[in-house]
Amino acid sequence: MVVTSFAAQWLTVVGAAPGFYGNYAPSGSSGVHLADFAIFGDVQERDDGAQVNGVGGALNNSTVDRLWIEHMKVGAWMDGPFTNLVFNGMRIRNVTADGINFHNGVTNSKVTNSDLRNLGDDGLATWADQNADANDSFDHNTVQYPILANGIAIYGGHDNFVTDNRVIDAGLTQGGGIHVAQRFASTPL
Repeated sequence: MVVTSFAAQWLTVVGAAPGFYGNYAPSGSSGVHLADFAIFGDVQERDDGAQVNGVGGALNNSTVDRLWIEHMKVGAWMDGPFTNLVFNGMRIRNVTADGINFHNGVTNSKVTNSDLRNLGDDGLATWADQNADANDSFDHNTVQYPILANGIAIYGGHDNFVTDNRVIDAGLTQGGGIHVAQRFASTPL
């Protein structure tokens, strides 16, 4: 599946309560490429049971480039296990929970050159819930104003990298700039 706006970056806008989801594990989706459009939701409050995320599911061997995601619960909540997903050049604003979360066995995946601001929870996170997140990286990103939690968080897993990022005014009520720990029933760190 390819969704692209060829006329200009972000000329195509998807609104209301949209979401682009891969199939869920164990099979997941593969070869998905999303690029150059905006997702402007209308999420007014955080409901952890609601699937109102900009991007989600399991996306093997896939890319998500230059999306602008705003007013969703989460910019991207990726549920593993799956491998090899690249987010590049993302703009995520004003979400009620995480910016991007690699959850439960996401491997060999990365977020790079992205800008995230005014987030309700963690800006960028790996959460190795039952399966280890491994060999993932957050590189050359800017995270501003995560309100409740951390700019960048690594919860369990192994061989994950956080390099050359900028975290500004993190943890306005709780949390900090970068948090690395075995928490939330994660696999060993």
